[in-house]
Amino acid sequence: IVWPAPSDQPVQFGLTKRGGGASILLFFGDRAPSDSLSNDWVTVHELSHLLHPRVPAADRWLSEGIATYYQEVLRARFGWTTPEQAWARIAAGFESGRRSGTDRSLSDEARDMHQTAAYTRVYWGGTAFVLAADLALRERGSSLDVAIARCLREVQHTATSVEARRLVAAFDAELVALADEYAARSEWPDTDGQLSALGVVLDGDEVRLVDAPLSAVRDAITQRGR
Repeated sequence: IVWPAPSDQPVQFGLTKRGGGASILLFFGDRAPSDSLSNDWVTVHELSHLLHPRVPAADRWLSEGIATYYQEVLRARFGWTTPEQAWARIAAGFESGRRSGTDRSLSDEARDMHQTAAYTRVYWGGTAFVLAADLALRERGSSLDVAIARCLREVQHTATSVEARRLVAAFDAELVALADEYAARSEWPDTDGQLSALGVVLDGDEVRLVDAPLSAVRDAITQRGR
């Protein structure tokens, strides 16, 4: 459902619902320039929620992490942003996630995020797991894309919640221990180490992509069809 909103933003807000079937509500800015949709990330984020069934409240770190990760890498793959812009947003998101939250486990933060407003910690803490999972899968010759496709085939989409551990097991059984570790974390994971290995270098407010042990993997993540 597309609904006009008094805003100059291309998409002011989006919401995904599951009851009676999947649906997305998007509030499009009625004063947004016609060419501004290419800069929108909200629509991609909301559509990415439909890549898996809904999850319980304490597992929203997984659903929001998947959607936040794909809102960046998919837009880079299709040329709506550059790889540098995508990785810059991911790096900035990790830094915001590091500074936010209530110092509890990621699953506790997710369960109570509407009460504590720990959205940034949940969204980007979940994204940190999703990136780690994608890297682990690519090291074994697979990818998150392949794992998501497997889940779409094997896990029924209903209005009933599906726990994160079951979804992750459908992605790849070897990722369950990693998911448990991230869900129980109260401290921020080593995203600096991840980005360094990928050759994502912060230079002031800019990001440079340099040769590194995983730079080929980094480029594959943001290449179309990969």
